[in-house]
Amino acid sequence: MTGSRFPDSPRGYLKYAVNSFIESIKWGNPVYEKEGKVYYLAATKAYVSLGFFKGAGLSDPNQVTVGTGKNLRHVKIRHGGAIRRHQLTAWVQEAVALNPGRSR
Repeated sequence: MTGSRFPDSPRGYLKYAVNSFIESIKWGNPVYEKEGKVYYLAATKAYVSLGFFKGAGLSDPNQVTVGTGKNLRHVKIRHGGAIRRHQLTAWVQEAVALNPGRSR
């Protein structure tokens, strides 16, 4: 894919944040698993939602993630907005570590 912008997309770079994700479609959205569900992407007209199934357990001192449920949290990635890849990648790695069977 020479010249492709695929790796610049959230799906592209987050998929490679941790090796060996299982990618599937659930509830009409791509879902990424590694020893349990880790995160999903959901597109709307205004933004892409990056949702973490155990997002309440992520370190988020600036309260960037949103959600009021027991576990689920998400981040809204808007077109033209600044994407903090380093932070998103760190959250993905943290979320993997929260799954059962993972060393913490």
